[in-house]
Amino acid sequence: MYLKELIKFFRIDLTNEDYLAIADTVRRENYMSLKTLAFLTILFTFVMSVVSYAAHDPISITILHVSLMLIAGLFLLFITHYKKNSHQLIIAEIHIFCALLLFYAIILSTYLNPDHPAVSFVAIILALPLFFTDKPKRMALFICFFALLFLVFSFLFDDRDVLLFDCVNGIIFPLVSIIVSSYMMKVKYQNIYLKLKYQHLSENDVLTDLRNRNSFEQILENKNYHPVYCIYIDVNGLHELNNKEGHMAGDEMLKYVARILAEYFEKAHCFRVGGDEFVAFLFHDDDKLQETITAIHHQAALKNYHLSLGYSKMTENKELKLLVKEAESMMYEEKMRYYQNNTSRQVR
Repeated sequence: MYLKELIKFFRIDLTNEDYLAIADTVRRENYMSLKTLAFLTILFTFVMSVVSYAAHDPISITILHVSLMLIAGLFLLFITHYKKNSHQLIIAEIHIFCALLLFYAIILSTYLNPDHPAVSFVAIILALPLFFTDKPKRMALFICFFALLFLVFSFLFDDRDVLLFDCVNGIIFPLVSIIVSSYMMKVKYQNIYLKLKYQHLSENDVLTDLRNRNSFEQILENKNYHPVYCIYIDVNGLHELNNKEGHMAGDEMLKYVARILAEYFEKAHCFRVGGDEFVAFLFHDDDKLQETITAIHHQAALKNYHLSLGYSKMTENKELKLLVKEAESMMYEEKMRYYQNNTSRQVR
């Protein structure tokens, strides 16, 4: 029972699919944290080098500070200029840099200061994991390894007066770090996941998974959004289908139409703007647009659905709202013709 609870404590409670969905956000946050930590390390070791030199500390301590400052500087240059920072590479870079800092703290606390308590190691082992978001189990193993390494160095180099004190601290504070960092990382993962989920729900239609009216209104106000075509689509007969076969049948119709649009246009630029109305934007001049429209009508007809569709092309001085309005007007003209030819139905 306790083993199961312990294993559960080190899980982030996300499915593999959810984990992959937030991986890019985690990567960006870790990248910024890594750059910040590298910069702070450079700043800290520069100050420590000056203080160490001014205080006439042993030259080996000054060299250690300067060495870490130079390595951190090179590391910062590398991660800043290397553009292919994948999620796994960022995680590897985090562990390499954290290992460098912890090894620095171990050397400083034991080999170079055998007669002083290991304050540097304790501070770094507690603070480092809080900078990043990683799987708790992996970070726990990382902390355990360096806690063991610290204990070995303590036995090898510490004076008798501080050995027991360092050994106790080398056990207690890594355990505290593991517990706190594991909990914080679980919270971070959940917060990132929930934030992205809420953002997705605020920008996407739950039924069709296309972008929703809220996203569409934001696009209309975006002066950097420059599509070549606007295609305005209305699903004919939705109300009648709802009344005749129920709302589940109507929902299936809307989802089917959404899949067609996502197939022929980029899903990121397809919107459900009303109950049975959709808008899609094209960002390239398509000389086969008429063929695409015919294919969309054909795909809808396979399910005995009918669409009214209008489109408009962007010109040099045309605003986005006008582009949409022209496509909508053309759609309504086609819709009127459809209902004129199907007098048994009412225009909706």
